[in-house]
Amino acid sequence: MKLQILAVGKMRDRHMAAICDEYVQRARRHVPIEIVELEDDDALARRLPARGEIIALEPGGHSWTTEELAKHVERQMVHGTPGIAFLIGGALGLPKEVVAKA
Repeated sequence: MKLQILAVGKMRDRHMAAICDEYVQRARRHVPIEIVELEDDDALARRLPARGEIIALEPGGHSWTTEELAKHVERQMVHGTPGIAFLIGGALGLPKEVVAKA
């Protein structure tokens, strides 16, 4: 199984980028991770995986603890899910049609 992080735009805050890099390095010990920074919503929509799970990360969405996230990923691995794509929108959030696929 592979994890993807599909994000519109680039992370500008270098301190936040360093924190994210730390978590990605920890997670890569257990599962492959691909981080893709995309130019716009159209590029994000084109990059959605045909197979696997899509999770839209939105301000009003359900919050998971680290333990809940780890258990969810583990369940998907056991069930043979080919991958999980986490979507991060730009300044205006994620397009409704992309969220509908999540």
